[in-house]
Amino acid sequence: MKKKIIIDCDNTMGKLLWFSDDGFAIYYVLGVPDFELLGITTVFGNSNINNVMKATKKIMRAIGRDDIPILKGAAKKGDYSTEAAKFLAEQAVAHPGEISLLAMGPLTNLKGAAELDPNFFKNLKEIVLMGGIIKDRVTIGRTKIKDVNLRRDDIAAFHVLQADCPVTVFNCHICKQAPFTKEHLKKLEFWPKHVRQIFEDSLWLESMIHKIDHTIIWDLLVPVYLTNPELFDDNPVRIRASKEEDVRDGRLYLTNDLNSPQIQMPSKVLDPEKFVDVSIRAWKHLHEITAQKIQGYPGLKQNPVKRTMMKFFMKLLTGLFLRFVYKKEGKYYVEP
Repeated sequence: MKKKIIIDCDNTMGKLLWFSDDGFAIYYVLGVPDFELLGITTVFGNSNINNVMKATKKIMRAIGRDDIPILKGAAKKGDYSTEAAKFLAEQAVAHPGEISLLAMGPLTNLKGAAELDPNFFKNLKEIVLMGGIIKDRVTIGRTKIKDVNLRRDDIAAFHVLQADCPVTVFNCHICKQAPFTKEHLKKLEFWPKHVRQIFEDSLWLESMIHKIDHTIIWDLLVPVYLTNPELFDDNPVRIRASKEEDVRDGRLYLTNDLNSPQIQMPSKVLDPEKFVDVSIRAWKHLHEITAQKIQGYPGLKQNPVKRTMMKFFMKLLTGLFLRFVYKKEGKYYVEP
């Protein structure tokens, strides 16, 4: 029996030189034979909600999966009344105890579903999410940044972390333990050149912004955990979440208080190379399925002139952006 999945994400893969981790995670799910993807709900985060919707529809058309519902979700923090929230609540009722909800952006849609149906969390099998930090910042190369998801709607995060179902959290720190390098790019020869280019652009962006020689596909840990939990350590913890301020800025404080919520929060990727191999195997399987019905991933081809110009201006402006938006502390640019 296939595992029922819903993905809630702020995907921008499909936009030129934009974050692509959500898209790679979606493609992983679709490359796993024993997953049934019931739908994708979108949320603001990596970009505004309209861009997220367009990008998500684009990557799904590219593989011929227009049959999977894509629901428009929250446009901002506190935007709880959306078609995405309604879809989540309805699907949880229709499949009680069966749905694994993969949350890879701000958690606004989940809070919205719980407002529609107080039993929403109870009706889920589990929530696996990416977000949160356990230190004041996470260091990536020359930068120290805050959390990338939970802080965008800390009120929603507060409620999800206390959900009446198992909750697994992949914080920003563990995601760094599963890097993809230029060497791994060689294993992606099955993709057409313009699809591999998306992966190449991820490497280029990391090099430009953070000065590292690899890319972090943050959200990918979420679905890989469902197929290969043995790749991660077992790490049940309790977090301080008695009031909304406890999770402000996406900070997760560990506590021994037995009245505090208990979540699973893996701290180690036990075999990073196997993690990469498992991921590539799923992407390849999806490619084999896609190649039987649609050729060339239409819609993902990028305008080469526009791409060259954007890379030029990004190279020119990245340093200025970091100096003006971040605070320089020694050798690091620190997000204020």
